[in-house]
Amino acid sequence: MRDPIRVLHVDDGPDSPDLTAATADDDSEPFDVRTESTAQAALERLETGTAATDCIVSEYRLAGLDGLEFLARVRERDPELPFVLYTEAGSEAVASDAISLGVTDYLRKSADEADERLADRVTAAVERYRRVRRLRADSDLLDKIFDHVPVHLFVKDTEGRHVRVSKHLTERVTHETDALLVDSFSREEILGKTDVEIATTDHERQAHADDRRVIETGEPIINKEEYSPLSTEWNVTSKVPWYNDDGSVRGLIGITHRITERKRYEQELERQNERLGEFTSIVSHDLRNPLNVARGHLEAARLSRDSDHLATVAESHERMESLIENLLTVAREGKAVTEFDTVPLTELVETCWQTVETGAAELVVETDAVIRADRSRAKQLLENLFRNSVEHGSTSSQSENHADDSVEHGSTGSQRETRADDSVAHSEPNVTVTVGGIDGGPDFYVADDGPGIPPDERDRVLERGYSTAADGTGFGLSIVTQIADAHGWRVSATEAANGGARFDITGVDDAASGR
Repeated sequence: MRDPIRVLHVDDGPDSPDLTAATADDDSEPFDVRTESTAQAALERLETGTAATDCIVSEYRLAGLDGLEFLARVRERDPELPFVLYTEAGSEAVASDAISLGVTDYLRKSADEADERLADRVTAAVERYRRVRRLRADSDLLDKIFDHVPVHLFVKDTEGRHVRVSKHLTERVTHETDALLVDSFSREEILGKTDVEIATTDHERQAHADDRRVIETGEPIINKEEYSPLSTEWNVTSKVPWYNDDGSVRGLIGITHRITERKRYEQELERQNERLGEFTSIVSHDLRNPLNVARGHLEAARLSRDSDHLATVAESHERMESLIENLLTVAREGKAVTEFDTVPLTELVETCWQTVETGAAELVVETDAVIRADRSRAKQLLENLFRNSVEHGSTSSQSENHADDSVEHGSTGSQRETRADDSVAHSEPNVTVTVGGIDGGPDFYVADDGPGIPPDERDRVLERGYSTAADGTGFGLSIVTQIADAHGWRVSATEAANGGARFDITGVDDAASGR
């Protein structure tokens, strides 16, 4: 049911108008009529607020204040409250005076069907009054939004002229983390102008071109990064069409917020990554030169004399080479993936298996997913997981024959680097590595049927540098995590169905669906 129309009827006569006479229609709004016999009593009711009032219906002839004096007092209090002068004693002069005082409507009681007409006019007046109040409330809320939100809001017409702008651009507002300040601008200098009429930099020209595109095509622009030379700030801007009730484009609504600090951080991070890459390449090159010399002298020494000491030196050389390769990989794989390939997972898995020393281990593939990935980096991820499974999936103890080389993954839950030929040579002939899909989607796992990883070790095995092996570098699985992060994927270590180690790769994009 609709809210009732609350009427204050002021009349010293015995009868109230029958406002319900014309409102038998179910869609009509009910009336709640309160009566006072004098204008003074009605004013007191209005002042005390004992009952909310949507419309006043008053006789002209009243004891004390007459209807016009009552109207004048009401208008001092509320210039817009509907006021209908409903009188038997009216005249053209009274009507004229009432109009000049701001009466909403004037109606003679003696007219045919006067009460019915009064109901219609009160209903229409109250509907207008309520609509205006709603619009004013919306406008007040909009004013508060445009004056207080810590971002720049703007509205433009179909020519790209500013219709409304927030204070955030034009006045100093205390929002230290997101201030958009151009001190030379004021609202007066912006309103009614397009961006190219305010300034003529490339930024303003592009902004105006974007405005035209949104208005002419109806297509929004979302989160576009822009640099403003006027404010020396990086901003991100979104613009959407603003429509009329008939669906035609009326202009656009936009929002801009500052991302300068984030942009500076990204730029600095990019510079640091570039410096790290350069440093890594230089160090790797400088390390390889003396390493190659040392290897040459070692081989010459081993030809003339066999010694356990020389074997230890050879193993140290191999470890240095592994460290150099891992250092280069870490520097290379940390960059975010920006270009994706369509990669059939089965094909990539089989290719990776052929490039890893797997010995007698077996491969099972249980997924036909086609994923979106950087092929070379996804290959590195799978190869590292395969090496981990083959080297640590064995239940035999390498420490029996190579006590100084490493500690078994199954007993320590840790990733360690060993020579591939050693680990594979001593692996069980029935170690099986399985690559399968997760829930029928693009996510996948790599599992083995080895001893597995203790629950309290599963998070740590993915950390860089974590290894319990005397000669381990702790890079292998951390590189897997790094590559996954660069794709926006997640890696988690868990237990395989047969008790072995399992690594889940989730958040993978499906090339078929594009998600």
